[in-house]
Amino acid sequence: MHDSNGFRALIYAVRWSVLASMGGRLALVLAVLCLPSLSVALWFREFRYVLPFIVVLLPLLLFSQFTRRLPEPHQVSRSEGFVLTCAAFMLTPLALTFALLPSGLAWADLLFEMVSAVTTTGLSTVAHVEQMDRTFLFTRAWMQWYGGLGIVVLSVTFLLQRSLAVSQLLEAPEGQGITVALGVYARKIFHIYLWLTLLSIVIGWFCFGDFFTGMVHGFSAISTGGFSSRDDSLMG
Repeated sequence: MHDSNGFRALIYAVRWSVLASMGGRLALVLAVLCLPSLSVALWFREFRYVLPFIVVLLPLLLFSQFTRRLPEPHQVSRSEGFVLTCAAFMLTPLALTFALLPSGLAWADLLFEMVSAVTTTGLSTVAHVEQMDRTFLFTRAWMQWYGGLGIVVLSVTFLLQRSLAVSQLLEAPEGQGITVALGVYARKIFHIYLWLTLLSIVIGWFCFGDFFTGMVHGFSAISTGGFSSRDDSLMG
């Protein structure tokens, strides 16, 4: 009976309406994050990726549109934050695995690459990356970039929102809630992350003499590193 009550409490710890409402927003964010990869595929005329990306984008946009009419939650609990964060880091690599199927990698290898990217691990199963399409190379580094930013921001927002230490660390202005302070903190992190990324891309562009190579290395390096568009990485 104790286990049954505990399981029932766990179920009611989250509100499905909140998950649907916030999930719709996350779906829209993921759809927007897919657009740069689609643009790269069009720019380099790798048109075989266009249809898979459209197939991924349509359900995300439809779900986002369907959940727009749900009432906006005034507060997201820690449990709901955990569920949303886990869902984002599980569904994102699955969606991009399907979108990058034309790369020629086996499903398991491609899923490994996408999970490694979004979790900023940087491990790869590809022996000769210079033979891979630019859409694949860009998407992998791009995912590592926004995965790194997401882990930092989401961890601070959901894991530490009730912590007195974080309230003191963020120096929340008197008369304002911790949510406001966290929003300010997240924006500061984004601005720092963005400027460091631009600097890394410029340095990479200067060193390699190629903007695309500099961009891929900049996205990867500013997170945790590991991914490269060259077989010899930074050597040579």
